[in-house]
Amino acid sequence: MRQALELATRPDDLRPILSGLAVLPHPLALELTEKSCANPAVQAEAEMASLQIAKAIATQSPPAEAVLQRLASNAANENVRTEARALL
Repeated sequence: MRQALELATRPDDLRPILSGLAVLPHPLALELTEKSCANPAVQAEAEMASLQIAKAIATQSPPAEAVLQRLASNAANENVRTEARALL
């Protein structure tokens, strides 16, 4: 998935990759979606994917809590912020 994400240049190519990562409860998947949060073209999808992964691994991965905190305070989508706050 990392290579696919690195090779994808268009938002239409990135969205399905982020969607696929969202169902992988693994710290590496979370790392990859977090990097995509900086891309305004797919920020909403990346934040949602990060939230889904962090929710799945929160009790097993300290970085997941940091991601939830970032999403709770900085996510562009209000629903993502609200859900992240509820998980903290």
